[in-house]
Amino acid sequence: MTGLVDMVAALVPLRMAELSGLGHDRLRLHLAEMVCTCKHQCRGAATILGTHGDDLQYGGRHRSDARRALVDGLAVAALCAPGGVWWSGRHWCADHTVCQAAEQQAQEDPTLRVVDVSLPGPAGA
Repeated sequence: MTGLVDMVAALVPLRMAELSGLGHDRLRLHLAEMVCTCKHQCRGAATILGTHGDDLQYGGRHRSDARRALVDGLAVAALCAPGGVWWSGRHWCADHTVCQAAEQQAQEDPTLRVVDVSLPGPAGA
């Protein structure tokens, strides 16, 4: 998975630069309007990634569609979400001072905590 992480780490900032001139509504619409090249023509970044994520991870016919959905989704989240986005230990954001301010506020106010919740694996795992 290291190759995928490195590839995404290189592509997300580039895609952020390409998409940065669009407003938040247009960015969300961009993700919703993505169309896959598969015979079903999956629509929307989340659907493409959900349908072809295995191709992205293990190699397959729709790897480029899944990669585009993942990279664009992370880039849009980085540009739109206050505090940016974290994925696989990497962080991207539009304005790092907002991230730092949020982190500082969370340290000062214990009710604003980010908590990772470990979900149970499949039964019998």
